[in-house]
Amino acid sequence: GDRITTAAAPSRAGYVFAGWIDQSGQTFNAGVQYTVGLQHYLLYAQWSAINYQINYAAAGGSTTPIQAAKNYGQTFTVANAVSRTGYTFAGWNTLTTGLGTNYLESASYKPAASITLYANWTANDYTVSFNANGGTGTITGLAIKAGTAKALTSNTAITRAGYTFAGWNTLANGTGTPFANSASVTFYADTILFAQWTVVAPGAPSVTAATSGNTTAVVTVL
Repeated sequence: GDRITTAAAPSRAGYVFAGWIDQSGQTFNAGVQYTVGLQHYLLYAQWSAINYQINYAAAGGSTTPIQAAKNYGQTFTVANAVSRTGYTFAGWNTLTTGLGTNYLESASYKPAASITLYANWTANDYTVSFNANGGTGTITGLAIKAGTAKALTSNTAITRAGYTFAGWNTLANGTGTPFANSASVTFYADTILFAQWTVVAPGAPSVTAATSGNTTAVVTVL
């Protein structure tokens, strides 16, 4: 028949205190009045597991894995690698910089808190090749990294008689993406650039006649 005050809420990693329960099944909050009886003298702590969220950020990848929700103590399987044009997947990490904790794709872990896993990427190396497209001369291929801007090699080596160099294009017929000489470019794959040409307009003709009258004349077009 004695009345007591139930104990303050205890703590447990990964769980939330959900109250006290005695042998009879009655539940009580912490810090309330409680009457001790034949079936009311043992109090058991009740716990609710904390639900944690596992979120993913593809960081430029083509798809974002579906987030997972797990209770404390449950395992989750890390999502598979995602893809990104021009880059190689370098794993999941708790920081965008890759300097946090690594999580291996398809591996199992038990979360101790909600986390966001960021896709980390390594930029691939590519080459920009230069096609004379009817001209003569060569330019050495330009090494680039995906996503990093770099100036095209200035064209001083490729020429074409009767034409003026008019820049570069991703298609030989000039219907692709144009680029000026020495333009800053960013590519995500090996790329061929074709020289573009403008016909040089002929100059005004000059006429030289050896003698006057009905005779032969030499016409020179410059």
